[in-house]
This record gives sequence, structure tokens and C-alpha cells, in this order.
Amino acid sequence: MKKSITIITFVILNLFQNLSYAQSPSAIPYQAVARNNSGNLIASQNISLRFSIHDATATGTVVYRETQSVTTNTLGLFSVNIGAGTVVAGTFAGINWASGNKFTQVEMDVTGGSTYVDMGTSQMLSVPYALYAATSGNGAGATGATGTNGTNGTNGTNGTNGTNGTNGVAGATGAAGTNGTNGTNGVAGATGNNGTNGTNGTNGTNGTAGATGATGSFISGTSTGNTVYWNGSAWVENNVLAINPALMNTTVKSSLTITNTNTAADSAYSLRIETPKPVLLPRMTQAQINALTPIEGMTVFNTDAHKVQVYGMITDNAEILNEIYTGTSTSPFGFFNQSFTPPISGQVVAIEVLAENTFGGPGSLNVNGISINVPGNSSFIWYTANLTSPISVSAGITSSFFCNTTFVQLATNSFYPNGSGSGFSGANDLLFRIHIQPTPG
Repeated sequence: MKKSITIITFVILNLFQNLSYAQSPSAIPYQAVARNNSGNLIASQNISLRFSIHDATATGTVVYRETQSVTTNTLGLFSVNIGAGTVVAGTFAGINWASGNKFTQVEMDVTGGSTYVDMGTSQMLSVPYALYAATSGNGAGATGATGTNGTNGTNGTNGTNGTNGTNGVAGATGAAGTNGTNGTNGVAGATGNNGTNGTNGTNGTNGTAGATGATGSFISGTSTGNTVYWNGSAWVENNVLAINPALMNTTVKSSLTITNTNTAADSAYSLRIETPKPVLLPRMTQAQINALTPIEGMTVFNTDAHKVQVYGMITDNAEILNEIYTGTSTSPFGFFNQSFTPPISGQVVAIEVLAENTFGGPGSLNVNGISINVPGNSSFIWYTANLTSPISVSAGITSSFFCNTTFVQLATNSFYPNGSGSGFSGANDLLFRIHIQPTPG
């Protein structure tokens, strides 16, 4: 909504009063009454004004512009001095009043902000041009006395430092000073590493051979396989290897092979141990066992499994064993077949396999039609399938059994010499124990 300003006519009179003095005014008094579109006064309210002085025409070049803020009185009246506001463009002192007509544009924002509404533009008549007369040189009075000096202004900020000059020529070297006193000795450093050993000296010449000693009393045997032992008073011949209990701590550093060629009544054994002490078999971890090249009949005590293990088949007319675990296993899902060669004729009544379930849920294992549940998160243990329909086998004739698994892994190796597995990669055989009930007769 456009607002209106009623201009008070005594502005001109006031300007004449200012011109009655022989000095140029620094501003033009301006007084007006602010009203809205309905003609109502805008009383006791802060308003913003913007004054622009145009050159030559009402829309000519702006040679000066300023803004002012003022509060109206109860009658909507306000008074300002053009030239004393906040400068936006040009300078009031720089206006060339002699160059032609000048026009004043007034804009107002009744809210006191900076959204100005144009109130109109009017030509400035002859009175303001007295400002030009102030500088024309006509009618100037006598020069007044010099006024007192004003107070000194504040010091300006320091200028930036200039660039450094070039270095001067080096001066002559001064005389050498006297030597200072010696410092105290530092702490001794650490001892260095030992040097490499020197080369060995040449060996000395051998001494002369000593005289041959007297012949001992050790007797010779009379046939292959004879042994001799000290009976407490003399060396005597014996066909049986006798180990004195006092010598039981003797260490065999390599290997000991005992061959029995005795044809006497006790030739059924090659090693007889007569002592109240137990026999201690070789004790080995599973990793140590896995590193061996197995030999049929090899017997060790597995310290990981805590049991005696025999490699290969034990033909005790009851079972076939292949149970050395080497760390390999089948996939958890599949159908697997294992062949074997029984040493006796009879019926397979039970089959054991080594299995685990590393999954969270239960798994299933089927051995020749016998279903076995394998709990989740279980390590390798032996599971036995007691066959409801035994497998008839003949000595030396290859037979087989099968396993079907779900979430179950079967242990494997490649050590069983009389058969092989199928349905899995890597090792050739399942770990198994086959129990055979011999055929009567």
C-alpha cells in the first residue's frame, strides 16, 4: 500500500535563513507529514527514508543518494537534513549545482526497514542553488581569524614491513677463543658382539699304536641266533634273549629287531618279558602319527585319543579296523561307498564309522539302512550301526558297505590296503570298524 508525505512549505524559508549568512550550508532541511493512503497520520512511529538527487531530469543520473531513519511525532511530523544521512552513492559536497537542473526523489518505508516505496520526484528550484553561490567567489566577507587546532586524530595502522635488504659483506674472522675445559668422560658403551671363531688348526700326527691287550673270556656261540649272558660268574650260551632287570633302563637309540630261530618247545614267542612292571608302548600325538609312513601292524598309544591304535587289519576272526584319523573328511552331504576284504568268512553284524556334525542343527547318518542321529556341534566320535540284516562275506572276497549323510562329515584316510572308498575326493578310505561273526566250523 502506497503511503504519502505532506511536505511543509517552510523548508524554503528555513533555507533562506541559512543563506542569510555568508557561508554555504552542509545540508538541505526537509520537513514533512507522513500519512497513509486513507489520509490518516502515521504518528509516533519509526520510519526509513531514502533521498536521491537526479541530474538534469526526474529520471536522470543519480549524483547523490542517502538513507535516514527518523521517528514521527504525534502529528505525523518529521524533520531531517538532506546531506546528513548515511551515504549510499556520491558525496553531498561533490554535487555540481551549476551544471543544470536538479531533482529530489523521496522514498519511504513506514516499518523502519529497507523496503522503500517511491513518494515522488520534484525539481529543486532556485533557492538551493545558493549553494553554488557560496563557492562562486562573489560577495565573500573578510577572512575570519584562524581557529584553534583540532585534536590530533588517532594514529593509523602500521604499514607492512618492507622487504629485507641484501646481506652485507661478511666481516673479518675474529681471533680464536681459548679452549674450554674438557668435559667428563661419558659412560662406557655396551660390549660389542663376539667376533667369529678363527679357523681350526691342523690336526697333529697320530701316536704309535699301543700293544694288543690280552684275549678276553667272552665265548663264541655254536649256531645262528645264539646269545651269551653273564650268569654271575661266567659267560654262558643261551638260545633265548634274556634281559636282566637291572639293565631295564638301557636305551636303544635306533631300532631293535628280534629274530627267533629257536626250535625248542618255547619257540612260539620271540620276546618274553618276565617282570612285574607294565610294558610302555610308544606314546605319540595324532600329528606325530600322521607324519609316519604306516606299516601294517604298527602299534602306538595315541595321546590325543587316549587309546592304543593298530594300523591295518586285526584278523582276530572278529573285526577289521581302519581307524587312524589324519585330519581329512568327506563333505557333509552325500552318498559314500567303502569296500573291504574280509580275512574270514562269516557275517558282518556291526559297522562303526567316525563322524562329526559341525552345524547347529541335528544331522542324520545312514549306514547300510541303519539310521543314526548325530547331534549338532559335535566333534568326531565313533557311531555304531548294528545291522538288522547282516552282510554275508567270504574270506579274501571284496565286499562293501555304504553311508548316506546329511549335515554329517565322515573321517577319512588313505591307509587301508585291501579296499577303497568312493563318492568323495582326497583320501581313499573311510575310517571304519567292521565286526564279523565267523561262520561256524
